[in-house]
Amino acid sequence: MIFVERTAKPQVLYRNEMSWTAAIVAAKKNFDNNSSENNKRALDKAIKKYGNNEIKQVLIKMFHGKCAFCESYIENVDYGDIEHFKPKSKFPELAVTWSNLLLSCKKCNGAGQKGDNWPEPSEGGPLINPCEENPEDFFEFEFDEKTLMSIVIPINERGNASEKIYGLNKHTLLIDRKNMFRCW
Repeated sequence: MIFVERTAKPQVLYRNEMSWTAAIVAAKKNFDNNSSENNKRALDKAIKKYGNNEIKQVLIKMFHGKCAFCESYIENVDYGDIEHFKPKSKFPELAVTWSNLLLSCKKCNGAGQKGDNWPEPSEGGPLINPCEENPEDFFEFEFDEKTLMSIVIPINERGNASEKIYGLNKHTLLIDRKNMFRCW
């Protein structure tokens, strides 16, 4: 996980972010008042505006085709996901907010990893946003020359929560880092 400078928001968001957000907030209010299937569909439809291809293409370019969390190259094996840093299930009003959108691989965006996780400060949160904070302020790497393994070591509570939720030491990443060191 590395710091990535956020680029200017896509034109589609300049044109639509306010109206899309207003539609999401209205749909959420309707759903909260009456959780009918029709209101659920209307909310889902309003929230899904974030999936616009222009938004995704800007994110792919901004993250150089890599996952914001594990830095795996996405496009070689998948189309990638538009990830909501603050989960859209808990913060629907941020579903189309540029500062809340990241590029993610399916593994990191899945239920077993980041998914809808959003720890409170008492649980080590908030998570580290790689576009707002330098992950180097929260992690160190421990390298074993014998095995060529490089492990992410959290250096504070937020680093610890982020490492666990993002899965920064999952086996596949350890192998990828090892292979990278072999190439050097």
